[in-house]
Amino acid sequence: MFTLVIGGWLSVCWIACQTPQTPSFQTGDFQPLPEQQLSYLNIPVVFDIPQLQEKINEALPSMIYRDESFDNNNQDNIKLRISKRADIEIDMNGNEASILAPLKVWAEGKVDKKVLGIKINKQKDIYFSVNLLFKSRLSISPDGDLLTATKLERITWVKEPTVKIAFVEISLKNIAERAILAQEAFMLEEMDKAAKEHVNVKKSLLEVWREIQKPILINRQFRNVWLLSKPVELSMTEIRSTSRYIYLTAGILAYLETAVANDKPEIDPLLLPDISRNKDHVSHFDLKISGIFPYDDINQVIKDSLLGLSVTIADHKVSVKQANVFGAGDAVAIELDLTGDLEAKVYLRGVPEFDTSTYALYVSSMDFDLQTQEMLLATADWLFHDEFRDLIRQEIHLPLQAKVEEIPMRIKEALAKGKLGEKVAIELGEFRLNPHAIVIRPDGIHSIIGVKGRAGVKVQQL
Repeated sequence: MFTLVIGGWLSVCWIACQTPQTPSFQTGDFQPLPEQQLSYLNIPVVFDIPQLQEKINEALPSMIYRDESFDNNNQDNIKLRISKRADIEIDMNGNEASILAPLKVWAEGKVDKKVLGIKINKQKDIYFSVNLLFKSRLSISPDGDLLTATKLERITWVKEPTVKIAFVEISLKNIAERAILAQEAFMLEEMDKAAKEHVNVKKSLLEVWREIQKPILINRQFRNVWLLSKPVELSMTEIRSTSRYIYLTAGILAYLETAVANDKPEIDPLLLPDISRNKDHVSHFDLKISGIFPYDDINQVIKDSLLGLSVTIADHKVSVKQANVFGAGDAVAIELDLTGDLEAKVYLRGVPEFDTSTYALYVSSMDFDLQTQEMLLATADWLFHDEFRDLIRQEIHLPLQAKVEEIPMRIKEALAKGKLGEKVAIELGEFRLNPHAIVIRPDGIHSIIGVKGRAGVKVQQL
């Protein structure tokens, strides 16, 4: 992602001019490497309630209870069937689910007795409707498993279940409710099992944990640049819900850095750690990415903007024939091989800085090196004016916003492969870029750039 290597931190520090009479350029002491900083990324894990309803309806059979004999149950003279009348519905409030199961009760009663000396032997069947209300409290165990505490809260008859055969009225309520309660454990087990299979938080977190550790190719302009992530901590919030979604927020703390390599770097994946608890549902990310911009890549970039560049000053014309950037201790240097009215090498030096208003890298306090100044004052003082330095400074004012913004986008793409819960699109909002460190080293310009922003979630229909 540190595609920035492309546009490199073109720290245009230029060091003193080196003519055939000028001694080689002397560099100073280099700065220590910047200490890596932890990045924070929130990961929404979302599950679709209608799909959970579908799973539970598939898990519970249409026929819940069947008694096809008049003679069992102490010869109660009742046949009974209990089946689903309509699909089960789930209503979420926070982490509590209300599960409504509409059932249909078919009953057939038989009367075989004498009433007032008259022998009665009749059978009659009838249908009744009943609603079961279950309550379930959802939570997540420390190792990421879904925990359910489900119970049957209430049995509500749409109409009192009685059947009248001849002169005899038989109440079926107690018989039917005993049959329902006998199946309670089975129904709870099947609903909980379906919920745990659908709301598989641990599986989702494990997939994300694995995906975020895979190297992500972020640039291939000159050489392949990879974003590497080393996660160190995983946290998650309690379950919450909307009218349609069950969700939680997982947070990852990780060290992010870039690496330049033609082939995809090999990694040793870290195991999923213990999951800590986070009370707050956050919707932001705070990335701090350590990267190096090798001078080879920087020099490749500046060739496009500087080679052949011509300038006319006080009736004198010079062109840039060659350009080379290198480290010079506490500054960067650029060696310019000029041709035209001045055939010489000149050096400029400056300090690379980040412009937070334009999200661009530029070189502040850029000036000719001391030895170059002496040479120019003696042989070409017309080039010593600000016009030439300002022109070079403009050519190395490099916009980085588009490149840096690819970082969270590429992370988002990687997380999408992990399928957070069901099918989630992370919608990235406004970004803020801030430099945390820019350090000049012999091999390139090292930096830590902060990227802050907000991330929303959209669950797509499967």
